[in-house]
Amino acid sequence: IDVALRITNRHPDTGIVIISSYEDPVYVSAIMKGGEKRRAYILKSSLAEISELIRVVEAVANNQIVLDSRITRRMIRHHNQQAGSPQGSITATEEDVLQLLLEGREVAFIGETLGRQPGEIEAVAASAYAKLGVTGGNGGDRVPCAVQTLVNQAS
Repeated sequence: IDVALRITNRHPDTGIVIISSYEDPVYVSAIMKGGEKRRAYILKSSLAEISELIRVVEAVANNQIVLDSRITRRMIRHHNQQAGSPQGSITATEEDVLQLLLEGREVAFIGETLGRQPGEIEAVAASAYAKLGVTGGNGGDRVPCAVQTLVNQAS
């Protein structure tokens, strides 16, 4: 993580993909703080096929953030515990959509995967973002803010 941060300090446009065995939010926070795009934190156990690593690298190269689904689920559970009310908790459907967005997936792919129309996916995502306190911007701009919010809550 220290080396990755030094590289991005010297070359801010460089994408970073961290492949780790550590799920601890402290490690995730260290690389994701600041809501920087072009970053990924993936668990080794999630990379059963080379095609998944290629997808992650391509997403980072396309200015996206990618966060491992196990880490996302853990952070959303933490958010829901802290929410204080069912209205502030992220629902199962919102979690599915948010998790796929944080994996760097496109709305069309998410809709196809979940059997929903793109407009429905966008509405569910907007609801999840609102529960995280992420407002304004478009979908691509909200993902780094959502990651930042989840990281801040978990660390």
